[in-house]
Amino acid sequence: MTFRRSIVGVPLTLILAIAAPAGLVASHPAQAVQAKELILQTAEVPRFKVAESHIVTNEQLAHANKVGVSIFTREGRVTGYRIVYHRSTTSGIATITNTDAIYSSAAGAHRAYTEYATGVLKSFIRAQSAHVGDESLIFSHSQPIRGTMAIEAAIAFRAGQYRAYVAVAGTEGPTVIPQLVAYAQLVFKHMQRAGISTR
Repeated sequence: MTFRRSIVGVPLTLILAIAAPAGLVASHPAQAVQAKELILQTAEVPRFKVAESHIVTNEQLAHANKVGVSIFTREGRVTGYRIVYHRSTTSGIATITNTDAIYSSAAGAHRAYTEYATGVLKSFIRAQSAHVGDESLIFSHSQPIRGTMAIEAAIAFRAGQYRAYVAVAGTEGPTVIPQLVAYAQLVFKHMQRAGISTR
């Protein structure tokens, strides 16, 4: 059985960054460049190919979700980036999704993360701390698909003024969660290099 792209299903109100329509220009170009530098880089996920890669501005999120932009700016969200990696495989991880967001302050990112985590804990039974960054949550869901146990797992975390979401999908196995944590740690290292603010 070959697994194709799949992303952990999360309610609309919990989405950190989603695919958005093209044609909307980033209002913070410098921060958009920085946001791209925070995500998992191609060299860090060998054997995977980029399936999707783009900036995710507050305006794009508002347009895609048909809501006011204030929903995303009230906590100081500046901009973000999303990338999806995929490979065709019959075992192990088939898809990696990484979205990152930059906030104007660590306090704002914390408030946004707290709201997100509260929703996750209401929606997922299998949720626990992931010990990445300042605060984090790992959650997963497994289900049989044509005789094979498939898993979707994700880590949401905050480090200073940054928030990130890293998700994987594929066949369930003992290495899936450790690999997911390793991917999140790589993103955290990018944040450290970029400079984490405590304010």
